[in-house]
Amino acid sequence: MVAYADAPGLPRRAAEQGLPVRILTNSAHAYTLGTLSTTGLDVAEDAVCSRDCLGVGKPEAAAFRHVCARSGVDPSEVLFVGDEWVSDAQGAADAGLEACWLVRDDGDPADEVAATAERRALAQARGIPVISSLAELLP
Repeated sequence: MVAYADAPGLPRRAAEQGLPVRILTNSAHAYTLGTLSTTGLDVAEDAVCSRDCLGVGKPEAAAFRHVCARSGVDPSEVLFVGDEWVSDAQGAADAGLEACWLVRDDGDPADEVAATAERRALAQARGIPVISSLAELLP
């Protein structure tokens, strides 16, 4: 397993700017920690919130709000970036977070999400930016 080239530097660049990074995932906690370690993503274990730890997952608003409360921030102060339209972008926006939809140029290798014209139009109508790389987030 290899991380996308733009992923490993993001937590460090965010920390340099005083921006905390948290991970909310529907994957199992142990699996996620293993993946982070294998791919070289430098994220503290307590920064990871998973479905099995929370008892609820994305796109449920409670999952997003739990991470915000645990971090001591109001949902309106959080930018949530994810690659799934319903679970990530739409779910975060519905929970009151700023949302950003990551649609990689190489498509969806896992065939989990399709960046259809309809979904892109929904993102535009809701004011949810669509980016193709995490490098677009921080200078």
